[in-house]
Amino acid sequence: MQVLELVDELYGAFVATLPRALRAPARDVPFHIGLSKAKGVPWSAVFGHEVTLGAPALFAEGMGDVATSLVRDAVLAHALAVIDAFVSDRIHDGQLATSAESSPAATGAALSAVFEHARLARDAAIRRLVAVARGLHVDFDYAHDEMMGAMKDERLVLESRRPTSFSEYEEISLSKQAVGFPASVALAYAAGFSKPKRALVRGALIGISVGLQIYDDVVDWEDDIARGGAWPVALAKGLRDSVPPESRYTLAPVVRHDVFASGVLAIMLRRSRRYFRSAARRAHRVGARNLGRWCERRAQKMTSLVASEAAHAGFAVRAHALGAWATEVLL
Repeated sequence: MQVLELVDELYGAFVATLPRALRAPARDVPFHIGLSKAKGVPWSAVFGHEVTLGAPALFAEGMGDVATSLVRDAVLAHALAVIDAFVSDRIHDGQLATSAESSPAATGAALSAVFEHARLARDAAIRRLVAVARGLHVDFDYAHDEMMGAMKDERLVLESRRPTSFSEYEEISLSKQAVGFPASVALAYAAGFSKPKRALVRGALIGISVGLQIYDDVVDWEDDIARGGAWPVALAKGLRDSVPPESRYTLAPVVRHDVFASGVLAIMLRRSRRYFRSAARRAHRVGARNLGRWCERRAQKMTSLVASEAAHAGFAVRAHALGAWATEVLL
């Protein structure tokens, strides 16, 4: 079974445990959080890669004869935690997609109820892992709080319109991914990985999650600025000492010129490449060869985009938009 098919199976089984009134909103979560344009779309059709929702299963390749039941529990806990993170962010920002039969308030209330159940299922799955990995403590609530705190910090930085350093940006980006680490590390513990090998698992996840976040912040920055702020703008200001802290975003054409002139998008793509290369090395060292090769392909994509972005500012955004258009129109 493919990893995303496993995610669909596990998520479907979770939905079947819910009270009847919550099953439809639970099935339609991708639609309600803006990851699909129609209801009834499964998670396997939402993401183009398996890492986001199925990371523990990809690391399991290097874990020998680890029990299938433990892998399933790790994937379930991980997927529910990550989906919960998406939902929490959209509810907090008021960015839920609704339909004629449901108001934003009703949709938000239904999703909140769904994920009260999801957190219970997540914690039950991780407890089954911990029962095998004696001495391990996993606190998803702490990771969730770290994520929400990072999202608050992000909004404060972007709303302030102040210059930002790459170190601050990447620290916040990493904390935003906090819920994506515990299940894979717990599975590694249950599989008997030593502390250094568990650190490699976590390091690979850091490289993947921050690498993906940086890429997303590059290709989505013009949409992000329309919603209140974009990291490339803040980072571009940080690169230009001549821009005073009190500078504010002005007209969109001026902002685009400043971002393109700064070269910040190419710099971000180089940093994304560095994270993916780091993740590839660590994934190979723990025996997750397929994951390592995926990271290598992402790094190669960043290399190509860096060259094109450096030569033609704004290339990465246009290439992403064209790819999305081709997927929707031609397939």
